[in-house]
Amino acid sequence: MLGAEHPYTAIVLRNLAGVRRAQGEAAAALPLIERALAIEVAAFGATAPRATHARNDLALTLLVLRRAPAADALLAETARTLATPTAIVTPGTAFLALLSAATQATPPEAIGRLKTLLLGPALPRAAGVHHIWRAREAVATLAEALPDPWPALAPALLAAINDPAQAPALDRFPLWRDTPAVAWEAPWPEDDPSR
Repeated sequence: MLGAEHPYTAIVLRNLAGVRRAQGEAAAALPLIERALAIEVAAFGATAPRATHARNDLALTLLVLRRAPAADALLAETARTLATPTAIVTPGTAFLALLSAATQATPPEAIGRLKTLLLGPALPRAAGVHHIWRAREAVATLAEALPDPWPALAPALLAAINDPAQAPALDRFPLWRDTPAVAWEAPWPEDDPSR
């Protein structure tokens, strides 16, 4: 009724994609999320929190499909274009970069960035973004394929993204506790020419 390009259509597409991904049908979710992202970018601009959140959903789907390099490129682009850090969206980007690094057995530098976002001053909420990121099934699918501590750490990180008051409890994980904080603005590995 509203039309194929209406922002509400993007929400419906993303919700449908989330259901398909939760059902283990990430390949079927991918075109739905790509279409939703195109609508969000056209309606709000590439740097709007809603578009960034849609890019995070796309990156998560790419990770579930074991397409980490494509997800990494998308996350690095998101980090470069993000205007102002916001709740859910910015920690979600850092979390996905961390999860991607874990799937590729590379150093988890993003954990320090996520630590700064979750333990620092409260981030403002973004208009038009749900304040609970419903990605539990996809995160569980990825984490189950990883060595310890990821099967327990990844869901705990997602819970802390949804409720930063839970972040101090993450100290029970040595990887979290022993990793120094890194500023959000620090160069991402994909952007650092010395690597």
